[in-house]
Amino acid sequence: MNIKTIILVASVITLGACSSTESQDNKKDEMTLASAKSNGMVCEHRASTGSHLKKRSCMSKELADEIREHNKHDMGKLLNSNKGDRQTRDIAGGQ
Repeated sequence: MNIKTIILVASVITLGACSSTESQDNKKDEMTLASAKSNGMVCEHRASTGSHLKKRSCMSKELADEIREHNKHDMGKLLNSNKGDRQTRDIAGGQ
């Protein structure tokens, strides 16, 4: 056997192994998502700080709504506090 044939066979085996692992992971993810949805849960993919890899997190719909409202309230407070700072600088003659 020549070297080209050996490289070709090794490449085919390697790529075949990768694709079978990926499809098993996808099936597992689909089953988990289906289970979460049937239990009234919400799942989302988020990248962690400092990482490009996304991780799935699932929680109850009620908890997701509570977190969303809490974040909306906090953002409102943050935006209002920044408005006050700008108004104070404008009155004081700052830029």
